[in-house]
Formats: sequence, C-alpha cells, structure tokens
Amino acid sequence: MRQRSVHMAFTEPGSHRLTTANDIGSNDESRDAREVQEIERQTIFFDVEALDVAVSLGGTVVNDGAVVDLLAMQRAAVAVAPAPGAPEGGRRWRLTVQRPDLGDELRRPGDLELQARATIGAIAPVELSRYYAWDEAENKYAEGGLQKFGLHLGGDVDIPVRRFQVQVIDTLPLRASADTAAAAVVRLVQGADAFLLIPSPVVFPPRVALFGGRNHAPGPAGDPAFTAENVTPVPGAAQNLVGAEGRLYRIRFEAAPVIAAGVAVEINVTVGEGGAGGTQAIVRCTFDLTPAP
Repeated sequence: MRQRSVHMAFTEPGSHRLTTANDIGSNDESRDAREVQEIERQTIFFDVEALDVAVSLGGTVVNDGAVVDLLAMQRAAVAVAPAPGAPEGGRRWRLTVQRPDLGDELRRPGDLELQARATIGAIAPVELSRYYAWDEAENKYAEGGLQKFGLHLGGDVDIPVRRFQVQVIDTLPLRASADTAAAAVVRLVQGADAFLLIPSPVVFPPRVALFGGRNHAPGPAGDPAFTAENVTPVPGAAQNLVGAEGRLYRIRFEAAPVIAAGVAVEINVTVGEGGAGGTQAIVRCTFDLTPAP
C-alpha cells in the first residue's frame, strides 16, 4: 500500500475541503471513490475549518484589506492573537513590506513593528504571515508541524494570514482629555485645556502656525497667549497610543485678552529624527478657538 502525506495551509479563514488530485481514470473509478467515502471505508474528502486570527496595529483592529492610518514617523507594534479553540503552542509571525530597511513610505524595524516615514499621503501594502524559521545549522524547523515532519528542501516558510495597507497621515485630533478614547475637539474655549496625543518622536513642540489665517501675535492688546505643557508621566489611558517614543501635551489659549469671535487655529508639531540629516515631518492639528461664554 502506498500513502501520500502533504502539508496544507490556508490563507483565508472558514471551511475548506481537501481531496485527491484530479487524476481518477474513469467515471466508474470516480463513483467507486465516492462510494467508499460515503460508507466510511476510505476518506477522500477532508473538511477543515481554518480559524481566523485577531490582528491590531498600534491598538487599531486590522481586518483583511483594511487601510490603517499611521502618523508620519510613528512606530507601531502589530499584535496577533489566535482565535479561541486554536491548538496550543507558540507561534511566530512576521510582516513583509516592500522595502523594510530603506522605504520612503513604510519600514519594518522588527518582525512585528512598522514605522511610517515622512511621505505624507503614501499608501503602502503590508502582509502578515505565520512564519516558520529554518535553522540552517540544525537542518530543521524550530516549531510547529514542520518541526516534526520537515520539508524536503527546507528554507523559511511564510503563510499569509492578513493583507492590509498603511496610509501615512499628517493630521492630529485635539482631544478633550488625555485618553485615546476621548472625543475629538473641534472647538476650544479660551482658558480651557485640551490634549495632543502624539505617537511620533517630537523634534519641535507644538506651536501656533496660523491664527485666523495669519501669524499668531500674543500680547495684552493682541492675541491670547498659547501654552503647551509636556505631560509626564503619561497616564495609562493615553499610553497605548503615545508609546515610548511619543509625547502628551496639554494645550490652552489664555482667557484674556478675549477674542471678538471664533478664530480658525492651526497647531504644528515637528516629528521625526533629530540631527541635521534626520528625516522629519510637520504634523497639523486644526480647530476653532472661541471666546468664553
């Protein structure tokens, strides 16, 4: 008796059916094969349920085909969790991008890390795969089913489980509190506090770029003064976005002098790499400043 064994992997969750190669010689043989399947003497159909994985990037859920925003120069980690009911055991995952070390849109600092660059508006493809690493010195795989049975030619194996895109953005929401779940603020009242949660390394702190379409001119008879306080330590509700490289700022425009009417404001923050040759980008936050009631 001869027996054939194969490794099978699925890149999409759901129900899948495996069967023999399409080389049954005649209709009679085909009917015979189906009959022995139905009377449970020999299996030619193998129905497999492939379980999905839960994927997030910087705390944002990532579905297959999704477009996820990263702020310019933001570094974010990808988290992968097998579905309930998945077999026990460690799993390795890794990301594939077009130019992992020198990309102008997106780079991969680590197996499960992405870093947006300074090409605003760029959209870059990403693939997440179940990764089986080949140990050249030991001539074997280190984990999973391939550790036991191997492959004839060896070599690293990647099985894609999620494909998505990352878009590089330069806009920041102003938030009502130091919390990633806080509502975005579109109007800020003079004398009130609001917060900027910046996940990218800050080179130059927040400053007023435009005040009613012109330069900001604070003074007793001019515009209200602007302050930006670097908040440390970062509270837990903001930490998952700000991370180790970013900053949290509390901003406000003083209550006096009182502006006559609402004013459109743009705040700029320079983010990126320090030093003369470092890659940097300017990110923006816009809102309306209104006088206190």
